[in-house]
Amino acid sequence: MALRQLVAGSPLRTLCLLIAGQPAEVFSSDSSNSGDRSAFNMPQHPAQFGSSGMLDDWEENLAVITANRTKDDELVIIHLGDCLWKERSQIIAAHICYLIAEANFESYSDTARLCLIGADHWKFPRTYANPEAIQ
Repeated sequence: MALRQLVAGSPLRTLCLLIAGQPAEVFSSDSSNSGDRSAFNMPQHPAQFGSSGMLDDWEENLAVITANRTKDDELVIIHLGDCLWKERSQIIAAHICYLIAEANFESYSDTARLCLIGADHWKFPRTYANPEAIQ
């Protein structure tokens, strides 16, 4: 029902899909999808899906997800952070998502999500740890 009746990216749709056990559909804007993707098969390229609605209302969606915890919702939160970082270059917003999802801090690597809060180690790998970022 949530796929066909609710607006893609709306917090209510997000909540309905998570409660229905379809976390992979949260970022989909396709209303004809049957919901057969698994939560562990989140797309590696978030631009393939209609995540712009989720990103426009990311604060409200994050609030709904954290207020109504479900199984594997941390994967959705991490994916939301990935989309915010890669599609919108909103590093601080992405780091907020990672912290709420309880992602671990990691040493610098190409796959690390959280090295230094507020610093973009993907875009500026040599200078992300400057004195201003550390203070």
